[in-house]
Amino acid sequence: MPVFTKKSRMILCAMLATVILCGGRAHSRFLLDEDTTPKTTAEVKEAEKKQRREFPSYVVTSIKATLIPDIKGAVRITWEADPDATEKFIIGRSREVPDTRDKALAAITIGKVAPGADTTVIDSNLQPGEYYYVILSEDRVVSRTVDLYPDVNFTSQPVIVEKEITPAPLRLTPEQVTLIHAQVVNKNQVMVTWRGLDKPDTIYTVYRGTEPLTNPEKVRNADRIAVITEKRESWIDRTVTRTATYFFAVTTRDIAGNEDLQLVPDQSFTTGGVYIGFKAQVTVANLRAVLQEANRVRLTWDGISSAVSEYLVYRFDRPIVDSQRLALATLLGSVKSDVNFYADEVLQPGSYYYAVLVRLEDGTIDNTLREGGNYTINPMGVGGRGTARTDETRTQPLDTRIEEKKTAPSDEGRKVPVSPARRTGTLDEILRQGFFKGEYRYTVKRLKQYAAESPDPYEAAKARLFIGRSYIELGEYERSLKYLVRPDVARFFPEEARFWREFALSRVK
Repeated sequence: MPVFTKKSRMILCAMLATVILCGGRAHSRFLLDEDTTPKTTAEVKEAEKKQRREFPSYVVTSIKATLIPDIKGAVRITWEADPDATEKFIIGRSREVPDTRDKALAAITIGKVAPGADTTVIDSNLQPGEYYYVILSEDRVVSRTVDLYPDVNFTSQPVIVEKEITPAPLRLTPEQVTLIHAQVVNKNQVMVTWRGLDKPDTIYTVYRGTEPLTNPEKVRNADRIAVITEKRESWIDRTVTRTATYFFAVTTRDIAGNEDLQLVPDQSFTTGGVYIGFKAQVTVANLRAVLQEANRVRLTWDGISSAVSEYLVYRFDRPIVDSQRLALATLLGSVKSDVNFYADEVLQPGSYYYAVLVRLEDGTIDNTLREGGNYTINPMGVGGRGTARTDETRTQPLDTRIEEKKTAPSDEGRKVPVSPARRTGTLDEILRQGFFKGEYRYTVKRLKQYAAESPDPYEAAKARLFIGRSYIELGEYERSLKYLVRPDVARFFPEEARFWREFALSRVK
């Protein structure tokens, strides 16, 4: 083993110190050159170029797609391209992520850019939805050899174009009436008064119900009895026909059609009801129907002793047990108050039911129906068939006089009021096949043609009457009025025309 003297050890330490000092200086210079020496702009661009060239020159990088603020349906697409690239690039739009060759090639082309051109494209006029974008070399698209890199040359997250929601316009409702009041006048009519608005073009609508009209739904379901376009503050309701307690409301509507149905108690609707009571015992009793001949039915009843203007006779193919069937029934005619029988000549086979109502001297009609009293519950078969539809007949003239023969005081000796029914052939077939089966569109179409071609004024009027009734069943009340107000309909069918005309008017909105 060599022996190190004190002198040799000192020399060795000095050499090691020199080596360490030189190495530290060299390392410090290296660190300074690599980490702290400022780079020039050219050096920075060269470094970025080297980084981009991690992808081939035909692959763009850093694709981005963003909505353009304040421009509806517009998207800005940006990317970076290799400055050494020589091919054109195609920008495509897709409704799904273009992460496969087929999806990318199926994208819709929205533009092409040449080498070295601006790397920004605007896609505009987009409909609401989700959109993705992809940028490919044109040469690669032609050869169908494309390379795809998420968020490099195609977007993996959608750009969402929201549906523009237009705020509903603020609906301004007109002011309401105040101080509404209802009171009975003329025994069975109601006068409704209110304080109106001092504004032009205000339309007042009067509603009637059998309960307080406390909310919009109840107002809509109530009977609309009047629409008043002129400036007035009262209305007399003459359409009440039943004993009941009634409530009223008055709404306002401006020229734009705005109507406020959220009403104020005792200001625009009444909270206290108005009772209308019709006279007792105003229905006939013991109505009977007897078949006298093959096609002739005789009706008899016990009449009313006083306050009767006339009796109204109705016929239907089902028992007339309620107001709905009464409205659908045929008004055969009327007889004077001193007559308590009627003859109905039915020419079509079928089963028939009858009802007799009373018109009072003040013009009101009590529509009360009493089983076994003023309507029949057993069918009257005519012609040997029990299921045929009813035949509509001509209305008995209101001024027909029924006189007793002087030599025969009994009912059999009286001159019987015979409804002047006639065969209507094709018209009856249309009604049976259409109206009475609920095929109202079919009925209207056929009856319009029939009315235009019929040489018989009565038949044409009857066809128009049922056109009006068909429109009522369809809920097209304004159309029905065009037929129910015709002079020929009112002349041949005065009672039915008036009834259905008033019914349609009460439903017109």
